[in-house]
Amino acid sequence: MISLLMPQQEVNDKCKVMPDYFADLNLDQVVSEMQVRNKEYDLKNLFYTYPDSERIVRFRQEVFRDIESTVMPGAFWDFSKAMRETRKQLEFWKKTGQEQQKSVCFLGVVSEYMEGLFGLFEALSGAKLVSEGLTKVRDRLSELVTDKKMMSCRKKAEQLNQQLSELRFHMTLTDSQMTIATGKKEVLYYDKLRFLFPKQFETKKEGRLYERYYLTSPFLANERLGYLETEAVSVYKKLKPEFFKEVLEFAKTYEDVISEELYELEQELQFYLSYLSYQQEMKKHGCTFCIPELTTDGAFQITEGYDIALAWKNMWVAAETVSNSVEYCEAEKFFVVTGPNQGGKTTFARSIGQIVYFAMQGLPVPAKAARLPYFNGLLTHFSAEESAESGRGKLKEELIRLGPMLKEKRKNCFVILNELFTTAATYDARIMGTRVLKHFILQDCRGIYVTHISELTQEIDGVVSLVAVADGENHKRRTFRLERRPAEGTGYAADIVERHNLTYEDIVERLNRRLSEAGQKPEETTEKSEKTGNGKAEGTETEVAEG
Repeated sequence: MISLLMPQQEVNDKCKVMPDYFADLNLDQVVSEMQVRNKEYDLKNLFYTYPDSERIVRFRQEVFRDIESTVMPGAFWDFSKAMRETRKQLEFWKKTGQEQQKSVCFLGVVSEYMEGLFGLFEALSGAKLVSEGLTKVRDRLSELVTDKKMMSCRKKAEQLNQQLSELRFHMTLTDSQMTIATGKKEVLYYDKLRFLFPKQFETKKEGRLYERYYLTSPFLANERLGYLETEAVSVYKKLKPEFFKEVLEFAKTYEDVISEELYELEQELQFYLSYLSYQQEMKKHGCTFCIPELTTDGAFQITEGYDIALAWKNMWVAAETVSNSVEYCEAEKFFVVTGPNQGGKTTFARSIGQIVYFAMQGLPVPAKAARLPYFNGLLTHFSAEESAESGRGKLKEELIRLGPMLKEKRKNCFVILNELFTTAATYDARIMGTRVLKHFILQDCRGIYVTHISELTQEIDGVVSLVAVADGENHKRRTFRLERRPAEGTGYAADIVERHNLTYEDIVERLNRRLSEAGQKPEETTEKSEKTGNGKAEGTETEVAEG
């Protein structure tokens, strides 16, 4: 069995359940967009499965290069279309009951199959292939097309299709009878309609009306032929008895000529074609992609990487997607990312996770350039809301999900931890965060930890500080860019508080307004507040600002 997803020596069972990291990294959105554009196939299982060896990654990279550059992608789209039509006609053939109709339908099935098979072989034969995958596909197709039975089948199918195209008849309907005569009538009723009502047969509509009113073959009218179709077929049979005899014999002789291995090849092709189509759409809007270099010395460097799901949304509204460059130097294991609220920290972490994922799938990544090693897996933990149904608090929900990740002790994974332990006290969150980081570093993992606990950047070997940059007056403007520098220990949340009218003054003003509406004097409330101590009110302002 030929495969385009992995070498024949490798076995990688398909995953039918969406991995946890898919939703965290918004990969589910990316695959859904590709699925919308390729509805005939189930792409999820292809993208849910994580390649379990570096050799598979390199194998796929070579295949993608060949599909994108060496061979015109159109040849693969044509092959896929022919295989889809083959399956469609095969289902129709299985449901037909009339003997002559069944045999002619089978001729159509085989003809469509041959068109796809020989068309792809011709395209691959004229290409300078580099990939092991497509080279083996070409060799297998060569075996199929040069098989004596296949060659005779193709030749016979061409002869029978030529004879079928020459069969013509027309029907004349009167009040009391229907006359079926051979040949094609000089003037068709359809042509008269088009002459009498030219506006209804404009170019953009003519094809649709043609299909609706002009029956080209009674064999395809319905799965079960009606009276008119049955009579038409009987005329055909009387006209060309030898033809129908040959068609029946053809169906019996070549009933096993269709190989299902081409269906599997067609399905695997969609892994590359769907992503290629998605990538080409983004390139039209200025997005960059590259096939990453797989390093053997642990080098990890990304130049101008970006969040592909966010870029897809932004490109439809002409919004900018900020890219970032990052590099793990020798002995560096984790980036601890701090900085302003809404400064792009989570988006940055997500973009690097996406790049690692697509790199491990053997596909181009959303970046200008990328070099990274093979990772045995992806592990992510993004902050989730409290579950009202389970009755558990947010911290417990986080620990329950984090537990299996720590117990498995998986080595050489890429790990993304986003805003862990936000509901815990700062001291507790610092202790727990330190232990989590040390655990993954001991397992030889690399990753990103997004947090507001700046102390985590100072206490662990192999941890590097990245800070989301904010500039302008009072650091209000978010640049969504990250820099290597010591953590600043502040969230710069004051502007967010101001934006949502949650400053101390705003809150007091709203309270006074409500009290006024209720008939109580605001002055009395202010005096009571002052008597109970301004420290409490100021403390409230500080808590909101620190977020």
